[in-house]
Amino acid sequence: MKVVEIWNTEYYRDGGSYGFNFDSDDGNEYEFYMQVEYSKDESAVIGYKTPVLYYQETTKLELVKEFSWDQAKEYVSSLKYDDERFYELVEIINNRGKRI
Repeated sequence: MKVVEIWNTEYYRDGGSYGFNFDSDDGNEYEFYMQVEYSKDESAVIGYKTPVLYYQETTKLELVKEFSWDQAKEYVSSLKYDDERFYELVEIINNRGKRI
């Protein structure tokens, strides 16, 4: 499915998960979501889990696709959206789940 229009990016209050909502060429709305990952004792952020795609939004919990880092990088590589949070999300994907 192709992204037609990104209309929102989020930096979640859970400690730093990222996502963006978009309209697709199939006429539906989706959310590309990348969850923050904590250490086993939850005392520190250690990176991010591989991204996933939800139908409509994360709160609906209807998972459509799980991405590898390479697939996620390819998916966002041609997307354009002028937003600081979107740029951060792309940078994290390019660094395979690590913030630099």
